[in-house]
Amino acid sequence: MKHRWSSTIKGILSLSLFSLLIVVFSVAIAADIYKWIDENGSIHFSDSTANVPAKYRSQVSKIDLRNKNESPDKSKAIERKDGSNDSSPGKKGSPKKISIPYKAYEGSARRIIIPVKINDRVTVPMLLDTVAPGTIIFFQLAFRLKLFERDEGWLFTEVSGIGGTIPAIRSIIDTVQVGTAKNHFIPVTIVPPVSDEFEGIIGMDFMMNHLIQIDPSQEILIFEELPPNSNLVGGRDEQWWRTTFSEFDTYRTVWKERRDTVKKQLRKSSLGDGFVRERAMRFVQRADYQHNEADKLLSKLKRFARKFAVPMHWRRHKR
Repeated sequence: MKHRWSSTIKGILSLSLFSLLIVVFSVAIAADIYKWIDENGSIHFSDSTANVPAKYRSQVSKIDLRNKNESPDKSKAIERKDGSNDSSPGKKGSPKKISIPYKAYEGSARRIIIPVKINDRVTVPMLLDTVAPGTIIFFQLAFRLKLFERDEGWLFTEVSGIGGTIPAIRSIIDTVQVGTAKNHFIPVTIVPPVSDEFEGIIGMDFMMNHLIQIDPSQEILIFEELPPNSNLVGGRDEQWWRTTFSEFDTYRTVWKERRDTVKKQLRKSSLGDGFVRERAMRFVQRADYQHNEADKLLSKLKRFARKFAVPMHWRRHKR
């Protein structure tokens, strides 16, 4: 697959990615992030109100990332009416069923918000979404998990939705657990918060090994384990392995090609001098970073695949 790129700096610099780099690396100094929405409905973030255009300052909201480890565990509010939130196995020889209490509303909106344990460390409320293909967590949870302190790969990207395109980070979390149902090695997208009622979204990548039933009268969600399937390796099907390998390898390849394209232009002096050339050199540094982080994610995926002896042809994809 060939990737064509504009020869102009405007075409190769992503301002949203650059802004996110500034926000993340300045968190140690300024723990607040400010959010506003412009007249086109696009969401913006900054670590200082000075960077917010004057006409939007009256509607800025602050996202406080300090002392998140000391914040109350919202999941404790999600309990069954009988006071129990335990999971229990089914009868011997029958599929294991896990009953999970859920919170049924986010304000006036009907939701299924369940307690989820991440990386065996933090239990938080998360929205269950059968439409979402993967797992999403919010920035403040990523900081609580200290994901950005681990040198295991976190890649700047963007996600698009009804509200427009917003900056995001792609990474991997070790475990996601609902009741006694637990999955390992979960690719995750880290985004700005969209609600105060939950701290992320659980998607189909977690649910693929379970049947799901909802009991609205008791506000209980029931996970039932599916029988063992020889077509699932490491709890994933062939499509998941191919898609995930393709994603991380494509990230690595694209950023290498972008970096090499700009470096070639710099060597030929086709970008001139001054401001344009300086921004091109800064882009090369960021592209190097992106390529290296994508390589870390791909290497981690390869180790996980070796652990379960994933067939080699599942690890290949067409570019």
